[in-house]
Amino acid sequence: MTSSSLREISFVSALRHSPEGGHAAAVVSRANGDNGYDSRLWLVGEGEVRPLTAGGEERAFLWEDEGHLLFPAARTKAEREQTDATTYYRLPVDGGEATPAFTVPLKAVELQRIEGSRYLVTALGERDDPAPAEEDRWAGDYQVIDELPYWGNGAGFTNGKRRRLYLFDAQTGTCEPITAPAQQVCQARVAGCGRFVGYTVQGFEGVQPLHHTFCLYDLASGETRTFLEGDYTILQFAMAKEGIFLVAAKNDRWGINQNPEILRLDAETGEVETLLDRDRSLCDAVASDCRLGGCTTFACEGGKLYFTGLDGYSSHLYTLELESGAFAERVHLSGSVDGFSACGEQLLCVAMVGQNLQEVYRVEGDQLQPVTAFNRAYLEKYPPIAPQHLTFVDADGVEVDGWVLVPRDLAEGERRPAILDIHGGPKAAFGEVYYHEMQLWASQGYFVFYCNPRGSEGKGNAFAELRGAYGTYDYDNLMQFCDLVLERYPAIDEGRVGVTGGSYGGFMTNWIIGHTDRFRAAASQRSISNWLSFTYICDIGYWFGTDQMAADAWSDAEKLWWHSPLKYADNCKTPTLFIHSDEDYRCWIPEGYQMFTALKLHGVETRMCVFHGENHELSRSGKPEHRIRRLDEITAWFDRHLEK
Repeated sequence: MTSSSLREISFVSALRHSPEGGHAAAVVSRANGDNGYDSRLWLVGEGEVRPLTAGGEERAFLWEDEGHLLFPAARTKAEREQTDATTYYRLPVDGGEATPAFTVPLKAVELQRIEGSRYLVTALGERDDPAPAEEDRWAGDYQVIDELPYWGNGAGFTNGKRRRLYLFDAQTGTCEPITAPAQQVCQARVAGCGRFVGYTVQGFEGVQPLHHTFCLYDLASGETRTFLEGDYTILQFAMAKEGIFLVAAKNDRWGINQNPEILRLDAETGEVETLLDRDRSLCDAVASDCRLGGCTTFACEGGKLYFTGLDGYSSHLYTLELESGAFAERVHLSGSVDGFSACGEQLLCVAMVGQNLQEVYRVEGDQLQPVTAFNRAYLEKYPPIAPQHLTFVDADGVEVDGWVLVPRDLAEGERRPAILDIHGGPKAAFGEVYYHEMQLWASQGYFVFYCNPRGSEGKGNAFAELRGAYGTYDYDNLMQFCDLVLERYPAIDEGRVGVTGGSYGGFMTNWIIGHTDRFRAAASQRSISNWLSFTYICDIGYWFGTDQMAADAWSDAEKLWWHSPLKYADNCKTPTLFIHSDEDYRCWIPEGYQMFTALKLHGVETRMCVFHGENHELSRSGKPEHRIRRLDEITAWFDRHLEK
């Protein structure tokens, strides 16, 4: 197995039943020879697994009716050149070519059918009307910023840009806005009855808030009612005849990472009722680098709410009966339910079961029956190594889960190098799903070990609490886990252990090399090194940094500096590789530059690899050749310094 095996993995997303449930379709993506991904539409219902398109650019779709799909595409020269319009094609599922259906005169992000020729369009627009080109022909030479955030990860400058909702009539070609220019639309849904549009917004001029307002637009009267203005962060919502249902958090007890509740909103009174509060993550999946695109994770169908949730280190599928309030685990597995589609009694899901990659499964009772086999050949060619589960109890009596991948060609008495891999977040969770980078290193002879230290998700708010404590008990957990692994696996050469991680894992890698010399080499990816700079430059810094540090530059600048790995760079001796992307505005590239410079000034062997045109998602959705080069850089660094 090599890093290039990444090209052979298929990724499944956007699973969706047809309106009456007679068909189901999904987007299936795979790396191509042009350093991108080919995405095609497939039928994935029982007994009808086959491709529908071959163009390679079909990354989204919707059902027009029981027998036809609509998808955006730019197949002609004119369509490729249009910048403020989106052409949709119509495709019959029983055979035949896709033909142009209509063109939306907007840069559409999402299209949803209302009824007849009417559609709801989510489109990119401007807060302010741009000046005529003849009045400002040099506008492209500068950027004016007057709000926070002024840029976004992978998006560049976002100042003044908004997602707006429009009503589009495909017969007349006309569009009518239904949201104000200053409102940022986050999510939108058309009610099944066709009478209402529900949506969540953050209206702002100045500083974008964390909390949302829920809005209900009456398609007949054109009136909009607003609810919960600034009370909740609304992560998901669904509308049905039984009501409006929200996955939302007040963030009043545990900060921005507080686990959400499921709420029912009464559209008549505006009152909110809590239906479920079980102190676990909802609509989340187990961490992996083998996904591309998403699926539905919260929906209402047949008098039930369906939703995914992470409990411990697996993501399951749950139901909540609306009449009785009965909560049930519909699908329990070792792995991750990444999304689903429910239609009547039919239930399909996209899941990573054990060490299997993403496939579509039919849910029968509480069991999963495979429908597709997109990744069967890959797994037969590169048999995965199953992780071995370990637990330990830390100094505060808290149990922590961890795992070890043991290289399969280990000879008796042989000693091997090892790599500690640290997840991002910090509110994320590793588990027992397939992780390409870990399987790669294990296949090349390394022990790979990883855990979910305190601060991770899956075990409740108290376990995830890390505000104002970065680098304390989370660091202690990681070091205790290292001790346990070295004790349980004497074949690991304790003098040849490396450490790596990205985002929070990059922060922790930077922290580790300033606090211990036990690691022979390190690879810090998309990291944080200085909370004073991160908080006031990065796209989410102004709210994430202040929340997670429980301080700001005016209330306690010393605290921000104390938790900054850069403060301890003069202690570093570990040879360290830095991986960063120049369009990563989540953990902006100066975070890597600062640590790299500090290590150079203190005589530490260091190297930095900067990926142009990539962002914070390099390892998960970056261009295939860049993802491969990233793996090769890290692997070569460890090969050299751990003397594999």
